Amino acid sequence: MTIVGVILTIENSYRALNRLIIYRRWRMPQTQILVALCGCQFTGKTTIGDRLREILGIPFVAVDRLRPLLFGPSRMYVGNRELDDFQLSRAYPAMAGVVERLLTLGESLIVEGTFSRQDYQQEVLVDLPGRYGIKTRTILLEIPDEKTLSVVRERAESRRNGNDPSAATTIDDYLRVKERFEPLVVPHLRVDTTEPLETCLSRILDYLKQA
Repeated sequence: MTIVGVILTIENSYRALNRLIIYRRWRMPQTQILVALCGCQFTGKTTIGDRLREILGIPFVAVDRLRPLLFGPSRMYVGNRELDDFQLSRAYPAMAGVVERLLTLGESLIVEGTFSRQDYQQEVLVDLPGRYGIKTRTILLEIPDEKTLSVVRERAESRRNGNDPSAATTIDDYLRVKERFEPLVVPHLRVDTTEPLETCLSRILDYLKQA
C-alpha cells in the first residue's frame, strides 16, 4: 500500500472511534495537540495508545502498524537487524507524512514508536509541531531495570502467542534498542508501565490536561 493509501485508511477509520464510558467526562484541551508515546519494545506503547485512542477519540498512528502496510508481514524482518533498520528508516518518514496530513486537517492525534534516534524525534516531535504551531505532550514509557528480565520475558511470550505485529520477540531485541536509545530531545513524562494500566492512564491524562 502506498503512503497515500495509508493516509486515507487512517482518515476513514478514526471517525468511528468511541470513547470509553468511564472516561466520558474527559475533555481534550481546546487547542490542537500531538501526543507521543515513546520507549523500547515491550513497554506497552501500543496497549496504552489503543486505550488513549478510545478515551480521547482521536487518531492513533503507530509505526509498527505502518510497516506491514509498506513492506508486508512483520515476520519477514524478525531477527534480521539490517532489514529491520532499513524498514524503520522508511517507516518513520512515512509516519511523518501521515502526521502532517492529519495536522493540516486540524486533528489532534497520538503517535507511537520507539523514537530511539534523535533524527526521528526531531522530525515528528519537533519540526512538524513547530511548523504548524501544535502543542506536544511526550510520554516515555519504561520498565525499571530490576524488573526487566521477568517483565520482558512475559510480554515477549504473550506477543509471540498473540501474533503481535511488532518485530521484537526476544529480550535481546529489547536490550539492543535500549542500548542505542538516544535521549529524548523534548520535555516528557516518564511512566513505569509495570504499574497497573489504569494508573498509567491516569498519570498520562493528568499530564495532557496541562497542555
